[in-house]
Amino acid sequence: MSTIYLTKSPLRVSFFGGGTDFPSWFNQEVGYTLSTTINYFSYVYYNTNIFPKDANYNIYIRELQRTNNIKEIKNPLIKKLLAINSVSKCKIFFDTDMPSRSGLASSTSFAHSLSLAINRSKKLSLSKREYSKYLINLERNLLNEKGGWQDQIVISYQDLIFTKYYNNDFKVTKIPLNKRTRKILEKNLFLLWTGVERFSSDVQLELIKKIERKRDNNHIYLSEIASIAKTSKNLFSKDNFKIEEFSSLLNESSKLKMMSNTNSYSKYILEIIDFCKMNGCKATKVLGAGSGGFIMILIDENQKKNIEKISCLPIQILFLKCLKFQKI
Repeated sequence: MSTIYLTKSPLRVSFFGGGTDFPSWFNQEVGYTLSTTINYFSYVYYNTNIFPKDANYNIYIRELQRTNNIKEIKNPLIKKLLAINSVSKCKIFFDTDMPSRSGLASSTSFAHSLSLAINRSKKLSLSKREYSKYLINLERNLLNEKGGWQDQIVISYQDLIFTKYYNNDFKVTKIPLNKRTRKILEKNLFLLWTGVERFSSDVQLELIKKIERKRDNNHIYLSEIASIAKTSKNLFSKDNFKIEEFSSLLNESSKLKMMSNTNSYSKYILEIIDFCKMNGCKATKVLGAGSGGFIMILIDENQKKNIEKISCLPIQILFLKCLKFQKI
């Protein structure tokens, strides 16, 4: 009898510090991020038993692919993971609660889920730190995808974490939230879908080039982004958490993000943000690389109906859902 491995890994929302988790930054300066996993997931079905007349590799991700040759596998992440783990035959089915390429680290979440399944089938167990390094090496080195480290780290550790980046290394601190603070955040934070999917590495290219060229203004912006992220750790540690302070930091950080990487904010995205602010939003944050995907909005729960009127604009918003923190 074959063993079927069913795994799931959460998606993530980054609050502060994005951009300072890039090696090109934290190998010359110190970087900080504060981010959390949420209650939306990527799911993987993995089975190494196949029917005698079936292909060696049976993969369903957006479309079904069957092949006997690992080199013909279309998805580069799956191809690389199967190759480095010497998987000769398998079935893989993938599903997710949210659209891909939307700023919630869906590719890293999928990589984590599939890695969990493969390792369990091989009876291997990795620590959270080991999984972080495993995924960083997979996505940033083996697949040569441009970007930072926070996705791999927060999805491996899960829940709300503060991460310090320095000298090609990192240190994670879990941020405990009391019930009052968690309730305030979950009642006032929402995810707004813009309808646009994009590749984060394409959007981040300008930022990476600026860091590598050590442009003065960009260095100032990222230094301030790192400083805000460092400050935010203390904000969440307070017993008397104040949403106004959180809102102020979000707005300041978002302004600096726009100045550090103009590719993150298209005219379309700016129209959505302007509409949100005119209808009660205290703060907005483009998630992930930006230029599409999700926008996180901070708004009183009883004013959320104002934002739902956005469907009247020539901007397609598919859904608006409350953010919940995920702890496994």
